[in-house]
Amino acid sequence: MTPASRSAETMPLGWLPKARKLLVASVFWVALIACVLVLQRHFSEISELFARLGYSGLLAIAALLATSWGALVEAWRRIVLLYTGMPLSFARSARHLSLLLLGKYLPGGIWGFTARLADTPAEQQISRLVVAGAFEQWIGLSTLALLASLAWSDFSTGYPFLLLLPAVPYVAVAGWHVLSTVLAHLRGWLRWGALERVSLGAIPHRRLVGPAILTALHQISQLAMVALLSKAGLGMAWVDALLVASLYGVATTVGILVVVVPGGIVVREGVFVALAASVLPGDRALAFAALVRLVLAGFDLGSACVAALLGWRERVAQTSDAS
Repeated sequence: MTPASRSAETMPLGWLPKARKLLVASVFWVALIACVLVLQRHFSEISELFARLGYSGLLAIAALLATSWGALVEAWRRIVLLYTGMPLSFARSARHLSLLLLGKYLPGGIWGFTARLADTPAEQQISRLVVAGAFEQWIGLSTLALLASLAWSDFSTGYPFLLLLPAVPYVAVAGWHVLSTVLAHLRGWLRWGALERVSLGAIPHRRLVGPAILTALHQISQLAMVALLSKAGLGMAWVDALLVASLYGVATTVGILVVVVPGGIVVREGVFVALAASVLPGDRALAFAALVRLVLAGFDLGSACVAALLGWRERVAQTSDAS
Protein backbone atom coordinates (compact mmCIF):
# COMPACT_ATOMS: atom_id res chain seq x y z
CA MET A 1 0.00 0.00 0.00
CA THR A 2 1.45 3.35 -1.04
CA PRO A 3 1.65 6.32 1.40
CA ALA A 4 -0.88 8.20 -0.73
CA SER A 5 -3.47 5.44 -0.53
CA ARG A 6 -2.82 5.02 3.19
CA SER A 7 -3.44 8.74 3.81
CA ALA A 8 -6.56 8.61 1.65
CA GLU A 9 -7.95 5.85 3.87
CA THR A 10 -7.16 7.60 7.13
CA MET A 11 -8.31 11.06 6.03
CA PRO A 12 -12.05 10.43 6.50
CA LEU A 13 -11.41 9.14 10.01
CA GLY A 14 -9.47 12.30 10.79
CA TRP A 15 -12.42 14.44 9.73
CA LEU A 16 -14.99 12.35 11.59
CA PRO A 17 -14.49 13.83 15.10
CA LYS A 18 -14.71 17.36 13.69
CA ALA A 19 -17.84 16.49 11.72
CA ARG A 20 -19.45 15.02 14.82
CA LYS A 21 -18.65 18.12 16.87
CA LEU A 22 -20.03 20.34 14.10
CA LEU A 23 -23.26 18.31 13.97
CA VAL A 24 -23.73 18.50 17.75
CA ALA A 25 -23.03 22.23 17.88
CA SER A 26 -25.25 22.97 14.87
CA VAL A 27 -28.24 21.04 16.21
CA PHE A 28 -27.83 22.53 19.68
CA TRP A 29 -27.59 26.20 18.68
CA VAL A 30 -30.00 26.19 15.72
CA ALA A 31 -32.64 24.36 17.75
CA LEU A 32 -31.99 26.63 20.73
CA ILE A 33 -32.66 29.69 18.57
CA ALA A 34 -35.86 28.07 17.24
CA CYS A 35 -37.00 27.40 20.81
CA VAL A 36 -36.30 31.02 21.82
CA LEU A 37 -38.30 32.26 18.83
CA VAL A 38 -41.27 30.10 19.85
CA LEU A 39 -41.23 31.60 23.34
CA GLN A 40 -40.68 35.14 22.05
CA ARG A 41 -43.80 34.95 19.87
CA HIS A 42 -45.90 34.17 22.95
CA PHE A 43 -44.32 36.62 25.38
CA SER A 44 -47.64 38.22 26.34
CA GLU A 45 -49.27 34.87 27.21
CA ILE A 46 -46.24 33.91 29.31
CA SER A 47 -46.36 37.23 31.16
CA GLU A 48 -50.05 36.73 31.96
CA LEU A 49 -49.34 33.22 33.24
CA PHE A 50 -46.56 34.49 35.52
CA ALA A 51 -48.90 37.12 36.93
CA ARG A 52 -51.59 34.51 37.70
CA LEU A 53 -49.18 32.07 39.31
CA GLY A 54 -47.42 34.53 41.59
CA TYR A 55 -44.03 33.94 43.20
CA SER A 56 -45.09 30.85 45.15
CA GLY A 57 -46.61 29.20 42.09
CA LEU A 58 -43.56 29.97 39.96
CA LEU A 59 -41.22 28.55 42.60
CA ALA A 60 -43.32 25.39 42.88
CA ILE A 61 -43.32 24.88 39.11
CA ALA A 62 -39.58 25.57 38.93
CA ALA A 63 -38.96 22.99 41.67
CA LEU A 64 -41.07 20.38 39.88
CA LEU A 65 -39.33 20.99 36.56
CA ALA A 66 -35.90 20.88 38.23
CA THR A 67 -36.80 17.53 39.81
CA SER A 68 -38.02 16.28 36.44
CA TRP A 69 -34.81 17.38 34.74
CA GLY A 70 -32.46 15.92 37.34
CA ALA A 71 -34.26 12.57 37.37
CA LEU A 72 -34.12 12.31 33.58
CA VAL A 73 -30.42 13.21 33.37
CA GLU A 74 -29.48 10.69 36.06
CA ALA A 75 -31.69 8.00 34.51
CA TRP A 76 -29.89 8.38 31.16
CA ARG A 77 -26.48 8.19 32.90
CA ARG A 78 -27.46 4.91 34.54
CA ILE A 79 -28.97 3.47 31.36
CA VAL A 80 -25.81 4.23 29.37
CA LEU A 81 -23.63 2.68 32.08
CA LEU A 82 -25.74 -0.48 32.12
CA TYR A 83 -25.76 -0.97 28.35
CA THR A 84 -22.26 0.21 27.42
CA GLY A 85 -20.28 -0.43 30.60
CA MET A 86 -18.88 3.11 30.46
CA PRO A 87 -20.26 6.05 32.44
CA LEU A 88 -21.24 9.43 31.03
CA SER A 89 -20.38 12.52 33.01
CA PHE A 90 -23.37 14.37 34.42
CA ALA A 91 -22.57 17.30 32.11
CA ARG A 92 -22.55 15.11 29.00
CA SER A 93 -25.75 13.38 30.06
CA ALA A 94 -27.36 16.81 30.51
CA ARG A 95 -26.18 17.78 27.04
CA HIS A 96 -27.68 14.59 25.59
CA LEU A 97 -31.01 15.46 27.18
CA SER A 98 -30.91 19.01 25.82
CA LEU A 99 -30.13 17.72 22.32
CA LEU A 100 -33.08 15.36 22.53
CA LEU A 101 -35.44 18.09 23.78
CA LEU A 102 -34.28 20.71 21.29
CA GLY A 103 -34.27 18.31 18.34
CA LYS A 104 -38.05 18.47 18.06
CA TYR A 105 -37.86 22.14 17.04
CA LEU A 106 -36.08 21.14 13.81
CA PRO A 107 -37.92 19.58 10.84
CA GLY A 108 -37.45 15.85 10.39
CA GLY A 109 -37.73 14.69 13.99
CA ILE A 110 -34.42 12.77 14.00
CA TRP A 111 -31.86 15.49 14.68
CA GLY A 112 -31.95 15.17 18.45
CA PHE A 113 -31.26 11.43 18.32
CA THR A 114 -28.60 11.85 15.63
CA ALA A 115 -26.78 14.60 17.52
CA ARG A 116 -26.86 12.59 20.73
CA LEU A 117 -25.25 9.62 18.99
CA ALA A 118 -22.65 11.95 17.48
CA ASP A 119 -21.88 13.34 20.94
CA THR A 120 -21.09 9.89 22.30
CA PRO A 121 -17.43 9.14 23.21
CA ALA A 122 -15.72 7.10 20.49
CA GLU A 123 -14.98 4.17 22.83
CA GLN A 124 -18.69 3.51 23.40
CA GLN A 125 -20.31 1.21 20.83
CA ILE A 126 -23.04 2.96 18.87
CA SER A 127 -25.12 -0.23 18.60
CA ARG A 128 -25.25 -0.55 22.40
CA LEU A 129 -26.12 3.12 22.75
CA VAL A 130 -28.98 2.66 20.27
CA VAL A 131 -30.36 -0.13 22.47
CA ALA A 132 -29.92 2.11 25.52
CA GLY A 133 -31.88 4.81 23.72
CA ALA A 134 -34.60 2.31 22.81
CA PHE A 135 -34.94 1.32 26.48
CA GLU A 136 -35.04 4.99 27.50
CA GLN A 137 -37.87 5.68 25.06
CA TRP A 138 -39.78 2.56 26.10
CA ILE A 139 -39.50 3.27 29.80
CA GLY A 140 -40.52 6.90 29.30
CA LEU A 141 -43.58 6.02 27.24
CA SER A 142 -44.70 3.09 29.39
CA THR A 143 -44.33 4.90 32.73
CA LEU A 144 -46.24 7.89 31.38
CA ALA A 145 -49.03 5.69 30.03
CA LEU A 146 -49.33 3.73 33.28
CA LEU A 147 -49.18 6.76 35.58
CA ALA A 148 -51.67 8.77 33.54
CA SER A 149 -54.06 5.82 33.25
CA LEU A 150 -53.93 5.11 36.99
CA ALA A 151 -54.49 8.77 37.85
CA TRP A 152 -57.34 9.08 35.34
CA SER A 153 -59.02 5.97 36.74
CA ASP A 154 -58.54 7.18 40.32
CA PHE A 155 -59.86 10.72 39.90
CA SER A 156 -62.70 9.83 37.53
CA THR A 157 -64.10 6.86 39.48
CA GLY A 158 -63.09 7.57 43.07
CA TYR A 159 -61.50 4.13 43.46
CA PRO A 160 -57.92 4.24 44.85
CA PHE A 161 -56.08 3.10 41.73
CA LEU A 162 -53.10 5.27 42.71
CA LEU A 163 -52.26 2.72 45.40
CA LEU A 164 -50.78 0.74 42.49
CA LEU A 165 -48.32 3.57 41.75
CA PRO A 166 -45.25 1.79 43.29
CA ALA A 167 -45.72 -1.05 40.79
CA VAL A 168 -45.39 1.22 37.74
CA PRO A 169 -41.57 0.95 37.27
CA TYR A 170 -41.69 -2.83 37.69
CA VAL A 171 -44.53 -3.23 35.18
CA ALA A 172 -42.65 -1.03 32.70
CA VAL A 173 -39.50 -3.15 33.05
CA ALA A 174 -41.60 -6.32 32.71
CA GLY A 175 -42.94 -4.93 29.43
CA TRP A 176 -39.36 -4.44 28.26
CA HIS A 177 -38.66 -8.07 29.18
CA VAL A 178 -41.59 -9.18 27.01
CA LEU A 179 -40.34 -7.02 24.14
CA SER A 180 -36.84 -8.52 24.55
CA THR A 181 -38.25 -12.04 24.39
CA VAL A 182 -40.27 -11.29 21.26
CA LEU A 183 -37.23 -9.79 19.54
CA ALA A 184 -35.12 -12.81 20.51
CA HIS A 185 -37.64 -15.11 18.80
CA LEU A 186 -37.75 -12.86 15.74
CA ARG A 187 -33.97 -12.89 15.56
CA GLY A 188 -33.91 -16.69 15.41
CA TRP A 189 -36.84 -16.92 13.02
CA LEU A 190 -35.91 -14.21 10.52
CA ARG A 191 -32.12 -14.74 10.70
CA TRP A 192 -31.75 -11.04 9.91
CA GLY A 193 -28.15 -9.88 10.19
CA ALA A 194 -29.04 -6.54 11.73
CA LEU A 195 -30.88 -8.26 14.59
CA GLU A 196 -27.94 -10.57 15.29
CA ARG A 197 -25.98 -7.63 16.68
CA VAL A 198 -28.81 -6.34 18.88
CA SER A 199 -29.85 -7.82 22.22
CA LEU A 200 -32.46 -5.95 24.23
CA GLY A 201 -32.32 -8.50 27.04
CA ALA A 202 -28.57 -8.37 27.69
CA ILE A 203 -29.02 -6.56 31.03
CA PRO A 204 -30.63 -8.32 34.03
CA HIS A 205 -34.01 -6.72 34.38
CA ARG A 206 -33.72 -6.11 38.12
CA ARG A 207 -30.88 -3.67 37.34
CA LEU A 208 -33.19 -1.69 35.05
CA VAL A 209 -35.63 -0.89 37.85
CA GLY A 210 -33.49 2.01 39.15
CA PRO A 211 -33.61 4.00 35.88
CA ALA A 212 -37.31 3.13 35.60
CA ILE A 213 -37.98 4.62 39.05
CA LEU A 214 -36.11 7.80 38.10
CA THR A 215 -38.08 8.04 34.85
CA ALA A 216 -41.33 7.58 36.76
CA LEU A 217 -40.24 10.41 39.09
CA HIS A 218 -39.70 12.58 36.01
CA GLN A 219 -43.21 11.80 34.73
CA ILE A 220 -44.81 12.41 38.14
CA SER A 221 -43.09 15.80 38.36
CA GLN A 222 -44.29 16.77 34.89
CA LEU A 223 -47.89 15.71 35.61
CA ALA A 224 -47.78 17.54 38.96
CA MET A 225 -46.65 20.65 37.09
CA VAL A 226 -49.67 20.35 34.76
CA ALA A 227 -51.96 19.94 37.78
CA LEU A 228 -50.48 23.03 39.42
CA LEU A 229 -51.01 25.01 36.22
CA SER A 230 -54.64 23.87 36.18
CA LYS A 231 -55.12 24.88 39.81
CA ALA A 232 -53.37 28.24 39.69
CA GLY A 233 -53.93 29.19 36.06
CA LEU A 234 -57.56 28.09 35.69
CA GLY A 235 -58.71 28.31 39.31
CA MET A 236 -59.84 24.68 39.37
CA ALA A 237 -60.33 22.52 42.46
CA TRP A 238 -57.47 20.14 43.18
CA VAL A 239 -59.46 17.03 42.22
CA ASP A 240 -60.36 18.52 38.83
CA ALA A 241 -56.82 19.83 38.35
CA LEU A 242 -55.36 16.37 38.98
CA LEU A 243 -57.90 14.87 36.59
CA VAL A 244 -56.88 17.38 33.91
CA ALA A 245 -53.21 16.48 34.45
CA SER A 246 -53.94 12.78 34.05
CA LEU A 247 -55.91 13.44 30.85
CA TYR A 248 -53.03 15.49 29.50
CA GLY A 249 -50.72 12.56 30.23
CA VAL A 250 -52.98 10.18 28.31
CA ALA A 251 -53.17 12.64 25.40
CA THR A 252 -49.37 12.97 25.38
CA THR A 253 -49.02 9.19 25.25
CA VAL A 254 -51.32 9.01 22.23
CA GLY A 255 -49.43 11.86 20.58
CA ILE A 256 -46.11 10.05 21.01
CA LEU A 257 -47.53 6.86 19.51
CA VAL A 258 -48.75 8.70 16.40
CA VAL A 259 -45.30 8.96 14.87
CA VAL A 260 -46.57 10.42 11.59
CA VAL A 261 -46.90 13.79 13.32
CA PRO A 262 -43.55 15.24 14.53
CA GLY A 263 -43.70 15.25 18.32
CA GLY A 264 -47.39 14.32 18.18
CA ILE A 265 -48.23 17.95 18.89
CA VAL A 266 -51.48 18.35 16.94
CA VAL A 267 -52.69 14.88 17.93
CA ARG A 268 -51.90 15.52 21.60
CA GLU A 269 -53.95 18.71 21.70
CA GLY A 270 -56.85 17.12 19.82
CA VAL A 271 -57.03 14.09 22.11
CA PHE A 272 -56.76 16.30 25.19
CA VAL A 273 -59.65 18.51 24.07
CA ALA A 274 -61.81 15.43 23.45
CA LEU A 275 -60.97 13.77 26.78
CA ALA A 276 -61.29 16.92 28.90
CA ALA A 277 -64.68 17.95 27.49
CA SER A 278 -66.46 17.08 30.75
CA VAL A 279 -64.09 19.27 32.80
CA LEU A 280 -63.00 22.00 30.37
CA PRO A 281 -64.91 23.47 27.40
CA GLY A 282 -63.20 22.94 24.07
CA ASP A 283 -61.77 26.45 23.71
CA ARG A 284 -60.42 26.53 27.29
CA ALA A 285 -58.93 23.05 26.92
CA LEU A 286 -57.17 24.05 23.70
CA ALA A 287 -55.85 27.26 25.28
CA PHE A 288 -54.65 25.34 28.33
CA ALA A 289 -52.86 22.74 26.18
CA ALA A 290 -51.09 25.57 24.34
CA LEU A 291 -50.13 27.07 27.71
CA VAL A 292 -48.61 23.79 28.90
CA ARG A 293 -46.70 23.54 25.64
CA LEU A 294 -45.21 26.99 26.27
CA VAL A 295 -44.13 26.00 29.78
CA LEU A 296 -42.49 22.87 28.40
CA ALA A 297 -40.75 24.99 25.76
CA GLY A 298 -39.36 27.04 28.64
CA PHE A 299 -38.26 23.77 30.23
CA ASP A 300 -36.45 22.83 27.01
CA LEU A 301 -34.73 26.22 26.92
CA GLY A 302 -33.74 26.03 30.58
CA SER A 303 -32.38 22.50 30.11
CA ALA A 304 -30.23 23.68 27.22
CA CYS A 305 -28.86 26.63 29.20
CA VAL A 306 -28.00 24.46 32.21
CA ALA A 307 -26.37 21.87 29.92
CA ALA A 308 -24.26 24.58 28.28
CA LEU A 309 -23.18 25.87 31.71
CA LEU A 310 -22.29 22.38 32.95
CA GLY A 311 -20.37 21.67 29.75
CA TRP A 312 -18.41 24.90 30.13
CA ARG A 313 -17.54 24.05 33.75
CA GLU A 314 -16.43 20.56 32.70
CA ARG A 315 -14.14 21.95 29.99
CA VAL A 316 -12.64 24.48 32.43
CA ALA A 317 -11.98 21.70 34.94
CA GLN A 318 -10.36 19.50 32.28
CA THR A 319 -8.18 22.39 31.10
CA SER A 320 -7.01 23.17 34.64
CA ASP A 321 -6.26 19.48 35.29
CA ALA A 322 -4.27 19.23 32.06
CA SER A 323 -2.20 22.30 32.94
